[in-house]
Amino acid sequence: MSLSSDLMVAVFTLISALEANTGQKIAILDRIEDPQMFWARSAAILCQKTGDSFCDKDMQFMKSNTEPSGMSQLIEYKGKNGQIKRVCAILPPINKIDASYLADAMGTAWPKPQDVAPDADTQAWITLYHAAHCLDTNGSDFEEKRAAAFATLGLVIIDADPSFTAGMRRSPPRQLAVISGQESAYWAAGVGERLVMDLWKREAAERLRADFNCDANVVPNTSIDMERIPKHSQLTPGQACESGPQQDGTGQEAQGYVPGKGVTFSSATAKGTVSDENLWVWMYGTGGLGVPPKPWRPWKMFGSAEEAAEYTLKTAESLARQK
Repeated sequence: MSLSSDLMVAVFTLISALEANTGQKIAILDRIEDPQMFWARSAAILCQKTGDSFCDKDMQFMKSNTEPSGMSQLIEYKGKNGQIKRVCAILPPINKIDASYLADAMGTAWPKPQDVAPDADTQAWITLYHAAHCLDTNGSDFEEKRAAAFATLGLVIIDADPSFTAGMRRSPPRQLAVISGQESAYWAAGVGERLVMDLWKREAAERLRADFNCDANVVPNTSIDMERIPKHSQLTPGQACESGPQQDGTGQEAQGYVPGKGVTFSSATAKGTVSDENLWVWMYGTGGLGVPPKPWRPWKMFGSAEEAAEYTLKTAESLARQK
């Protein structure tokens, strides 16, 4: 497959963790336009995944080998001893898939230009959505809500786009959640953004303490209604690690560490505050801490991909029941 980006590698890792946690075998198929070659290659992949022979199976029931948005298909078959087994086949979307494909599939309005998620995020979201549908048993509304929520939360904890912290535009996972038309997905974006917001607030405070000698306080918040949280345009007095009239070793008064000024200080009495409202200033301001404050890696707030997949699925199921 040509799906070799870091984002898709992380997506497949989370899907493997979902497979390990649930016991549902999930096979990732190759995109091949020629039907005969597609069926032959799919049989080989399913053989390898299940340990059972699919080489003599008629695979012509798989008709979506050229569908741009891909598909997921649950396959039931009889094992060597006659027992019924299940394997789920996923065909990922094409590399460059516009979010309008998702809108068409969901029967929702096309997104406005400012709300169009990048192709890479759309591909990742749809792949996770297909993976969640591998757990379906009856095609219910609950399962559709669960799949959309799983895809949204999964994408947030994989990619963690920080743009939402400024409150000026939606993150790609939230954009895709809105396109899905599922309320469960919208709130899944809130859960994910709360996780990464809290992580970045802690990291910002750690950087301020370690690198700038600032006694930084983190203001807690448990709300997942992230789009209603107001944003400060600048750091207010008492928030900006201002140390007061202290000497900085050059005979000049140290003013604190303020994004936009980039002035450091040497006083241990400096105080600062990191909150939902001002995190974006700390990160994005000229001379700020950087975006995010410390290097990111997928599911950083979890100990492993398996732990992340378990949390994502349980949260998606909870939201699907509520919303």
